[in-house]
Amino acid sequence: MRLATGTPSLEMLRERFLEGQHLDTVNVPRTVLNSWSRSHRYGLASSDKVIFNAVSRAEKKQIEEKHRDLIERTQTDMSSLFRAIGDKDWIIACLNTQGVVVNSLGAQRASTRALEAAFRVGVNLAENVAGTTGPACVLVDHKPVIVQGAEHYLREAQGFTCVSVPIFKPDGQLYGVLDASCNIGGSPVLVRDSLMIAARATENRLVTDMEHAILMHFHFRADVLGTPFEGILALNEAGDIIGSNQTARQILGQEPSLPAGWHMESAFEISFTQLRDSVIATRQTAPITLRTQQSVSIQARFDSGLLAKRSDAPRTTPTASLSSAKLVRPAAQANAPVFTDLSALLNRAQRAFARDVPILINGETGTGKEVFAQQLHAQGPRRSGNFVAINCSAIPATLIEAELFGYEDGAFTGSRRGGAKGRLEEANGGTLFLDEIGDMPLELQSRLLRVLQERSLTRLAGNRSIPLDLSLICATHRDLAAMVTTQTFREDLFYRINGLQVGLPALRERKDLPELIEHLLAQATAGYAPLSLSEHVQHSLLTYHWPGNIRQLQNVLRLAAIMAEDERVIELPHLPDDLQKALNEQALNAAELQNTNPTQPTMKNTDALPQQSLQTTEQQVILAALEFHRGNLSATAKSLGIARATLYRKLKMNKSNDH
Repeated sequence: MRLATGTPSLEMLRERFLEGQHLDTVNVPRTVLNSWSRSHRYGLASSDKVIFNAVSRAEKKQIEEKHRDLIERTQTDMSSLFRAIGDKDWIIACLNTQGVVVNSLGAQRASTRALEAAFRVGVNLAENVAGTTGPACVLVDHKPVIVQGAEHYLREAQGFTCVSVPIFKPDGQLYGVLDASCNIGGSPVLVRDSLMIAARATENRLVTDMEHAILMHFHFRADVLGTPFEGILALNEAGDIIGSNQTARQILGQEPSLPAGWHMESAFEISFTQLRDSVIATRQTAPITLRTQQSVSIQARFDSGLLAKRSDAPRTTPTASLSSAKLVRPAAQANAPVFTDLSALLNRAQRAFARDVPILINGETGTGKEVFAQQLHAQGPRRSGNFVAINCSAIPATLIEAELFGYEDGAFTGSRRGGAKGRLEEANGGTLFLDEIGDMPLELQSRLLRVLQERSLTRLAGNRSIPLDLSLICATHRDLAAMVTTQTFREDLFYRINGLQVGLPALRERKDLPELIEHLLAQATAGYAPLSLSEHVQHSLLTYHWPGNIRQLQNVLRLAAIMAEDERVIELPHLPDDLQKALNEQALNAAELQNTNPTQPTMKNTDALPQQSLQTTEQQVILAALEFHRGNLSATAKSLGIARATLYRKLKMNKSNDH
């Protein structure tokens, strides 16, 4: 919780810190406290005066010339932002990666004279010069920040509120800092949102302006394409990723930058050649559905550059479209039935949900929390409305507020005419499902709580109240009660969403696993020749511990179905390599345990186990791996996770047993 800035309490805390006393981050934000520590180590005194030092005309001109590119690329969005908030005595500034102001916009009023002097071109606000400031914290942490009043290290800056956000290059490196500052007061949270949108718009232009690049625009929602919230990848003609914006990196789970040498296949379940040829053949310009390597479904659109690269391609009717099995395998629908193991939980939850009691679903990642929520919605009081699912950990933290609450017309450069609804408005009259709510930023938790209590919302840059009528389901794999104790989750929000708590079992704990495997396999082969599992594969899937739960099982069966597409039965070599290795290690460990402990207690329910010894199971695993690697002993030993000498010994032992 942040104390009211500018009060004696916060000033007293800062003085205690300077005297060497320990402070708790409950009273002072960790970002600010860490910056105070660094400023102190730099040898700065709170009484130092550096911000208002004179800057010569020669220095100013030299800085403007050196940073012409940064100034020109940010000028448009700075101007738009200043028109929106300048009349409220805010000034807008752009700083380079050394913390030096390169451009600023002010109203030149008496009320902003000190601010404009503090942010004139040439002033250095880096931490080693000016101590704790908004721009200084961004330069170190690369995250948006609000620094108010006595949170500043120098007393001469304590009359200001600074809101600062980073701007990143297409390679993920820091490009500059945008700052909005005013005298104590104002609405810094709302200004921060507008500032972040302006920074994203600049980042997007840096990617789209890359020469000779093929641009891929994508997001979870098709209606976000063309706005500052979309993800953008820049590719070359070979399908190598040569640039990206921040949203793209966050959606692909690769922050702060994409790994060197990343290719289309590194990020998506499709090759660049397949994608390019299909788009060219169909002249497809509408958004298409793709899946990331994390099995996240996104909507993507390519610019005309992809078509122009191969404008001479033959205009033939393709035998398979982007939605066919040869390119993008249809994603398994999240409509798996709730089997006997969950029916009691579902019935209990449905009774509470029907009376508008909010539901909180707990469970490991991949246990089917969203499927369970969809089942509740299908029988719930607002089943005729939308089911809107929001993954709070997947939406970029810096833009989650605009995603949830929407924005009004003119909120930022590039915004849609008339504005846009947020996800909360889309759920109006239906069900809102907040997945991984434990990952929601604390500041946003406060606003969400207010919306849930008041049953209304206000869009970004708006002032009209929009009434809401929706059912609420939340889910998390975290222990929210423990997070409340550590003050990383709001206690009042916890009790607001915790109407009925439902705990979903992990896949390894479910008794209806055979039914679930059968159902998911049928989904994976829908529209194709049906496949069955070999006895050995079926036993392996039933005894595996499944750390990724249903999501992992679903992906395993999808891949196995593709690998066995020309056959009738799924065998061990059709399974993913990492699962094969895990199953091999599991069988070998069990066999070693049997060999070293010949007298084992009698197992219960032995009728459910395959009628063969562990030694036979081990032999089958080894022979299957040997066949898969076409007799290559080194490759076989490596896949089994054993030494080559151990493989020789086991093969020799098996051969002697056969005789």
